[in-house]
Amino acid sequence: MKKITLFLDIDGVLNNREQLRQDLEKLNFPWHESIPKTSSNAGFYPPSLGYVNEYIERFNADIVISSSWKNYFELEKLKKKLHDNGLVGNIVGCTSSSSLNRAAEIFEYGNRNQIGAFMIFEDAEKSIKNFPEKNWVFVEDGWINSGFEFKHLNEAIEKTEKLIL
Repeated sequence: MKKITLFLDIDGVLNNREQLRQDLEKLNFPWHESIPKTSSNAGFYPPSLGYVNEYIERFNADIVISSSWKNYFELEKLKKKLHDNGLVGNIVGCTSSSSLNRAAEIFEYGNRNQIGAFMIFEDAEKSIKNFPEKNWVFVEDGWINSGFEFKHLNEAIEKTEKLIL
């Protein structure tokens, strides 16, 4: 069985606008749409986190952070923040923080690190449309709605099983 690498976006996949608003209210921190999502101590949407963790554990996936969160934290601090908020698995790195678009950053990371089989969880269609559909799960309107759902997990499992066998 081949090793799978997961390129993971955070906002719109592990969390959503409503979850952040509720978490900030619990902290007596006023909600405003312009608050940077990475600046709070808000957690992740539990169902989305559970489904992503189930995928990671099922395939023992290595995780590469492709989210803009990589621009706000050094790798070790980002790993700690993600693990402290419940993400499981081995975070092996981040895509570059260059001025490239996210798709180009994923291509560049994959080429530089000789990544074989990979999957992308992403809520911005422009970030994945240049990749074969077999390599991504699009979490449409994830930030607005509920993030990564059971249907996304099933799609990811089906696609990954075809990639690694």
